[in-house]
Amino acid sequence: AHAAVLGIGAVHNHQLTMVMGTSTCHLMLHDEHKKIPGISGSVKDGIVPGLYAYEAGQSAVGDLFATVVDNVPATYIEEARHLGLSIFDLLEKKASMKEAGETGLIALDWHNGNRSPLSNSELSGVIVGLTLHTKIEDIYRAYMEATAFGTKMIMKAYEKHGLKVETIYACGGLPQKNELLMQIYANVLQKPVHISNSDYAPAIGAAILGAVAGDVYETVEEAAAFMKQPLLKTVEPIAEDVHVYEELFSMYETFHRYLGIENRLLLEKLKRLA
Repeated sequence: AHAAVLGIGAVHNHQLTMVMGTSTCHLMLHDEHKKIPGISGSVKDGIVPGLYAYEAGQSAVGDLFATVVDNVPATYIEEARHLGLSIFDLLEKKASMKEAGETGLIALDWHNGNRSPLSNSELSGVIVGLTLHTKIEDIYRAYMEATAFGTKMIMKAYEKHGLKVETIYACGGLPQKNELLMQIYANVLQKPVHISNSDYAPAIGAAILGAVAGDVYETVEEAAAFMKQPLLKTVEPIAEDVHVYEELFSMYETFHRYLGIENRLLLEKLKRLA
């Protein structure tokens, strides 16, 4: 994941790189060492010489979406086959027909614990607002939104302690494949999200490091400038959705605080009983 920062060319302060796959790493660089609660690590020279590399993460992202796909009704499998779509694409298509907030759901993306900022592997997932009318695509969309809200919690932790986020990059296996997901992220984070053109940003980063080690370039920054991959596209926030997601995120923060901090033993006790 660290090499992906080079592969996407995010070698300066104030740039957040999301390496998104089964889980997500959130990486930033800064020239100062700052103690940030819930951030997994900060290592000088860890990515770019002279800068501190900061890493946070979410332990279930693509894995979370896959659990929905693994449990779709048989009618959805038949519909996907009839339309020539994968189950992922069918669920995205159905979820994209809903407006922001229309599902009536909020989820906590803790199905594999919370890595950042709570650092608690004993937490478990929560979904609020289910009714007899809830569809499987509603849950799929709620999980997308939950991972975006979780990323915003991490971004707020960075910014609260002096690592201002000015530019956001997304790479890994998910961003190029799921248009709705990246639009939700742009809306929730209230910033444009720049998506890498390559599925293999870490491999590009490894090549950049190899080029420096082999004296093709003198510095990592120089190599990244010449070898980084072009962007596929930039996803801009949609103003009317931003306002809805501000309200939803406020509720997410309330549940995050209530079940993740103030009453965290509730979920831990439930897990022990299981």
